Amino acid sequence: MAWDHYEVEQLKLISGDATFDTLRGALQKLRREYLERHGRPPYLAELVYTLCRLPDASQGLVEDASLPLVKDVLSAFTSPTPTDHIDPGEYEAGFDEESEDVCIGLRPSGDTVVRATITRDEGVVNVSYSVLSPDLSDAAARCLIRSCGVNWLLGIDIRDENLVIHFERRETPRT
Repeated sequence: MAWDHYEVEQLKLISGDATFDTLRGALQKLRREYLERHGRPPYLAELVYTLCRLPDASQGLVEDASLPLVKDVLSAFTSPTPTDHIDPGEYEAGFDEESEDVCIGLRPSGDTVVRATITRDEGVVNVSYSVLSPDLSDAAARCLIRSCGVNWLLGIDIRDENLVIHFERRETPRT
């Protein structure tokens, strides 16, 4: 939020939106927690769903006398994103010696399920990836890339609020 400084007669004043700033701080904290637990930022639908459930368990936090139905709140979204949790602990990452791609495989078989080229340029992590397993969704693949590839293998802190990760899916894997 931008804070505007201005003067009225001899008074120096600052205006801004404290609610915006508070919610932004809460979202930054939630983002870090989701990255630690799920390897991805939260989906907007998850946050709205949780927010709609909160007053029911914590009377007095909001003014509304009754809670809106979650389906009514979520209907404002054209297509709510489904949650896609994956346990990155069941996977391992390593480098392909020839291409230097990051390969993420399922333990203990080691079958590669995601192959990615990961580069870093001026604070932006660029990821070009292919999903090699038909059982793995795109959202789950991105989660594995963040957790196993970017965080564990390359040692980049995915909780960093200034970190930008740009994903580009390749339909055919590089060989």
